Amino acid sequence: GVGYDMYLDDMNKIGLSVEGSKILVPGSEFTGQYDVNRNPIYAVPNVGPIAGIGKSFKNKNSIMYSGALEYSYDNAFAVRTGYFHESEEQGARQYATAGIGLKYRSFGLDVSYLINMSKINTALDNTLRFGLTWNIGEETSNVDY
Repeated sequence: GVGYDMYLDDMNKIGLSVEGSKILVPGSEFTGQYDVNRNPIYAVPNVGPIAGIGKSFKNKNSIMYSGALEYSYDNAFAVRTGYFHESEEQGARQYATAGIGLKYRSFGLDVSYLINMSKINTALDNTLRFGLTWNIGEETSNVDY
């Protein structure tokens, strides 16, 4: 992935990031047969690790991509939004996220809300995620607080 931070001034920053990732295991392959309901039957090839990595590049739909946008004020407060997409063949996970982050000296708290954007119900729909960080020995720009 790549990211770019644009500093509006000493206190305000906007960040944009995009990422693409790929699973290095072979995907299921069509066997040429159908079940009684005329659904295609797929099978996962039984191959070793090196051959599996090579076979994984045959499936162009196994690339997942995501993007995020963040506004940060004085490295102390951040508002974020993002999106994650995965093809239907690989699980059909599609999420939008919104969140905030607070930072005080070396401690940080991040909260995000995940919204399912796909047609498939998932346990992660409408969930809150919390993250607590502690940067040991790191000085921050908001030491005046």
